[in-house]
Amino acid sequence: MEKVYVAGAIPEVGLKLLQEHFEVEMYEGKGLVDKDTLIKGVKDATALISLLSTNVDKDVIDAGKDLKNHCQLWCWF
Repeated sequence: MEKVYVAGAIPEVGLKLLQEHFEVEMYEGKGLVDKDTLIKGVKDATALISLLSTNVDKDVIDAGKDLKNHCQLWCWF
């Protein structure tokens, strides 16, 4: 099963939809995910869902060798 790393809080309905189709790992901390945690999260993920405020730079993309997709969201809930 494909793995999605979610780097921030998203609405529960969206999370449930993802969990129906993918293995989901989610950052559970408060505030923004730090770079080291983000890099660890994408190492074996095929997709990354992050918030607009998440700094996804070259180091993060390079760490996610299996990444096929990246989506940045703006959520207000």
